Formats: sequence, structure tokens, C-alpha cells
Amino acid sequence: MLARSSLLVLLAGCDLVFGVSGQPEPCELGSFEQAQVTAIAEADDFSVDWDQTFAVINHAGLAWELSLRDRMKTPIDLGVHLPYAIALAPEG
Repeated sequence: MLARSSLLVLLAGCDLVFGVSGQPEPCELGSFEQAQVTAIAEADDFSVDWDQTFAVINHAGLAWELSLRDRMKTPIDLGVHLPYAIALAPEG
């Protein structure tokens, strides 16, 4: 009974799919040859909101809110704090 339950536990913890082998390969860089580049704004760091309507960017040590629709930048006053890393969290 112990051997049967051990085999069941081993099979339950298996992440393999039968009939599929090998590791997934990354995309070849050639698949992006026809992609068009569109410059939006210069930034050293950025974070884009979930619905992709605005971004918060850090450029030259200053923080900005960037509207992705019309590319208008609005400065963000962080007081004495420097924007070392930017992240838009769902909590606010």
C-alpha cells in the first residue's frame, strides 16, 4: 500500500506533458526585422499603467507623467525624494 501511494504522489507532482519533449526556444531576432520603431519619449526608467493610457517616466533625475495618447508630459513634484525606481502598483 505504501509503494502504491508513493507512486501516486510521484505522479501527481510531475510537471511533464506526455508526448512533448525539449525546452521552449526563444524567438529568433530575425522575427523582429520588419518591426517599426516608434519613439515615444526619452526615459531612464518608466512604468506603464494597466490600460496603457499613461506612463510615469524618470528622465535626467526628474519624474514625469506621460500621456500615451498625446505624449504630453506633466512634471511630478516628489519633493526631496529622487526617483531611483518607478513602479505603478494596483494599490495606488
